[in-house]
Amino acid sequence: QMQIIGAIAEWEREIIAQRTREGIEARKAKGIRLGRKRRDDIPIDTIATLRMSGSSWRSITRDLHIPKTTLMRRKEEIEARIAQRSEKEVPQ
Repeated sequence: QMQIIGAIAEWEREIIAQRTREGIEARKAKGIRLGRKRRDDIPIDTIATLRMSGSSWRSITRDLHIPKTTLMRRKEEIEARIAQRSEKEVPQ
């Protein structure tokens, strides 16, 4: 009797795992982003200004209360903003 219950529980776990995989694949096929939402309240312009004035990444994280990993994920975007500003400031 316990073997039957164990077999049914194992079968049920397999079905749940299969449905989960199918759901994830369906969302990916639709282009829906999985996981936690991106933090949108990062002041990119402020960070770019601070970096241009010589502030370190660590001091920016401390002053703006932004985790370093969050800042590093957006580093490319910040550096692109700095490059844009630098192009505008240099007369040609």
